[in-house]
Amino acid sequence: MSEKEKPLSLGARQVMMKWLAFSAITGIPLAKWNPLHVRAEQLAKNGGKCPCKPKSRPVCPCRECADEVKRDGVCFCQVFGDLVVYKKVRGLK
Repeated sequence: MSEKEKPLSLGARQVMMKWLAFSAITGIPLAKWNPLHVRAEQLAKNGGKCPCKPKSRPVCPCRECADEVKRDGVCFCQVFGDLVVYKKVRGLK
């Protein structure tokens, strides 16, 4: 069974629900072009801490998320992102 075919753990499903709620409330979209299931499993194993910077960012989504998406088109962990801004920042079509 490939990684994509494996069902998400309960913890990862809870993480995904939290991300979807955050996205709905803030209007910041999930970066659907990335394998979010992998990040969700990492976050579930980290006890909710940022999978990329657990010491400086104790929760995900972090406070820096919105600013990073506006500036870079994607947050540091690439969980949330705006594909239009992302492509513009990187000079992609």
